[in-house]
Amino acid sequence: FSLPGSPCDDGDATTGNDTLSVNCQCTGLLLDCLNVPGGTTTVGTACDDADANTSDDVYTANCICAGVLANDCEGVAGGTAQPGTTCDDGDATTGNDVYSANCTCAGQLIDCEGTAGGTVLPGTPCDDGVACTANDVRGADCVCSGTTITIGAVSGSTMVFGNTTNVYLVTPVANATSYNWALPNGWTTSDNGAFALVADVNNAAGPVELCVTAMVGTCELTSCITVTVDFNTGIATSDPVSSDWFTVQPNPSTGVFQLIPAGGDAPMTITVYDATGRMVKAQFLVAGKRAVSLDLGDVAPGAYYMLASRDGEQRAMKVMVKR
Repeated sequence: FSLPGSPCDDGDATTGNDTLSVNCQCTGLLLDCLNVPGGTTTVGTACDDADANTSDDVYTANCICAGVLANDCEGVAGGTAQPGTTCDDGDATTGNDVYSANCTCAGQLIDCEGTAGGTVLPGTPCDDGVACTANDVRGADCVCSGTTITIGAVSGSTMVFGNTTNVYLVTPVANATSYNWALPNGWTTSDNGAFALVADVNNAAGPVELCVTAMVGTCELTSCITVTVDFNTGIATSDPVSSDWFTVQPNPSTGVFQLIPAGGDAPMTITVYDATGRMVKAQFLVAGKRAVSLDLGDVAPGAYYMLASRDGEQRAMKVMVKR
């Protein structure tokens, strides 16, 4: 909760130490010429421009400490081209040109919104108004653009038998807030809201389309895979908590799991994600046949997914943390 006296931002670049007043209005203290909130070094106060040839040194309207020259910046005795007065530096990319204390005419860079000395410069963050881009910045030409957010291909078997359980997944999309799998008619799952899907396939033969949609803010990204279902004359099922690469025990668990390689010595890397694809356990290597202990004791109860990678292929397994 924000209470009176709490820090805030009044949106005014000329103030500092912004706080909420007793009536909850966010206000700050005016910055003086030395950028001190509420400071006394204000326009018109005396200063020292370190130039022995000037007199009556004061801070000018643009906070330059400058005095009066007997001969002005253009060499005119008693002239008006004094330090702190306006001039033209001949550079169309600057504005608010003034003579400095040493009579150099210089201005402030005009930003992408046409403001001299403004902060909206090339390379600064912006919003290009396109939902499916991220890391928007202004380019050298001041155009605001971002990197297009993409979703990868759905991976999993493209040929399956009916009456079996199969795993499909899509590489987690950065900053995704949700996933939704559109299952073919007759397919079922206990959870279609994660980047990985464990689905029971019905026994209707033929090609079907399996799609997943990831939401990143208001951006909607969809990827599909065509799966051919072969008619199964038996009642064959597979264990949804195991894979041909490894098994996990116990599952569910209070947080500590044993990952047991299923055979072979080819190493694999394991990364653990939550349902939205947020990494909760950094990638680690599993090699050989020895069981590896995985501690998820610091995560909240719920569903998590172990994503294994080996030789360009991936496998996913859903594990449950229950307490």
